[in-house]
Amino acid sequence: MKKYRDEDFEFTVRDTTFFDKVREEWSEGQPGALVTEVKEGGWAAIGRLSTGDLITAVDDGPLPMCRH
Repeated sequence: MKKYRDEDFEFTVRDTTFFDKVREEWSEGQPGALVTEVKEGGWAAIGRLSTGDLITAVDDGPLPMCRH
C-alpha cells in the first residue's frame, strides 16, 4: 500500500486495505489512512496519535488522498 510520511509531525500512514476493514470491522466505504509509525517524542506522539489509529479527516475535511 502507498505510504505517506509527515516530516513535520513525525508520523507515517498508509492507505487501508480490504483486510484492514475486515479485521477492524470498519464499514465498506470507510475512508481513512492507517497510522503505521509514530516517532517517540514527536509532535504526533505528543498529540497522542498511536500506531493503528485511523485518520478519517483533517480540520473537519476529508483527507486529500481519500477524495474520490
